[in-house]
Order: sequence, then structure tokens, then C-alpha cells
Amino acid sequence: MSENIKYLTRAPIGPAYLRGMTPLTINEFLERSFPPREMLLAPWLPGLCMVYGPRGIGKTHVSLGVAYAVATGGEFLGWGATQPRRVLHIDGEMPGALLKTRIAGVVAANADRAPPPPEFLRFLSAEVEPDGLPDLADAGAQHFYEPHLADADLVVV
Repeated sequence: MSENIKYLTRAPIGPAYLRGMTPLTINEFLERSFPPREMLLAPWLPGLCMVYGPRGIGKTHVSLGVAYAVATGGEFLGWGATQPRRVLHIDGEMPGALLKTRIAGVVAANADRAPPPPEFLRFLSAEVEPDGLPDLADAGAQHFYEPHLADADLVVV
């Protein structure tokens, strides 16, 4: 057996929860300290939220405005980012030409501030990938996204 195979067989594979979880008693939980949540876009975006509504109401416009504000450390609709953060925007349905037009509109609307460094605002688009994007609901396909999520502070889907 080669050294690499020995190493791989000893290393745990898969999510940490497959190795077991540790329930805490109420006292243990209350005694534990947790870091405060920092808002990515104050006062409402702590890192996980859902914007929903009927088709055509402006969800993509809002998500692009939020993504740009977070990536630049700027503002959107009166909400402010404390510092620039890395953003990954995943779009699985919008035609590339339309998404490009909308992104250009966000950039133009924010011409008074410096654009984000290129690596601070990245896009995965079904239109760019020859076979589209992997299904996010498919656990077997989710690993394709992991390398792109590693350094993202905010993921917009």
C-alpha cells in the first residue's frame, strides 16, 4: 500500500458530523461564549437571509445591489457595509446578456465609488457553463461549488 493511500484511509472523509455530534446540556450551552454576529450589510444582512417574491418584482436587482455594496464596502438602499467583503453571485437561470446588462447598470449607478477588486465580486452563471450549473439541491453535485465558496463571505443565489 502506498503512503498516500495509507494517509487517505486514516483521514476522516466527509462532513465532521459523520464522525459524531456533541449535544450540550443547557448549562454547557449557556456557559459557552460565541463570537458576535457581524452584519455584512447593516442592519439586516447578518450572513443568512432570503429575499423572495413573485417573478419580475426586482429580486435580481436587489441581490446585485446588495452584492455590489458588500463587495465594495458601500451602501445600498440606505444599508451599509462596514468593509469590503468577498462575494460570490450564483445565477442559474438568467440569460447572460441580461445579467451582464444588469451588472453594468449596478456599476454605472455606483460610478461615484471605486469598483471592488475583481476577486471580491465573482459570478457563476449557467449561461457561461456549457452544461449549465450543477443542481444545488443535489447533494452529489454540491461539491462542485465548494472550491468557489471557500473564500466567500457572502454567497448570493
